[in-house]
Amino acid sequence: MYRLNKNTLLGNVRANGSYVCYIAPSKVNVMHVKYGWHLGMEIRIVYGRDKELYVVNNNERDDFTKLNDFLSNYEYYNCNLELGKVPRYWQP
Repeated sequence: MYRLNKNTLLGNVRANGSYVCYIAPSKVNVMHVKYGWHLGMEIRIVYGRDKELYVVNNNERDDFTKLNDFLSNYEYYNCNLELGKVPRYWQP
C-alpha cells in the first residue's frame, strides 16, 4: 500500500470520475490499515454532477455524503492524540 496526499487523491478522482482508497488516522502503521487491527476504512470518492466530491457509503448505493462533511466527521470520531489527529489516505 502507498500513502497518498490529499492533492494527489483529488487529482485521481477528477481524472477518473471515482477512486477507491483507504483512510486511517495519521499515526497508524501501514500494516494495521488493511490488515492486523483493521484501523483503516475503505472509501469510494466520486465526482458528482454538481461538481462536488462525494463519498459513497459501501452499504447503500444511494447514500452519498459530501467529502468535507465525511472528513470532518471522520476526524471527530476516529482521530485522537494516540492514533493521530488528521486522516491519511492509502492506495490499495
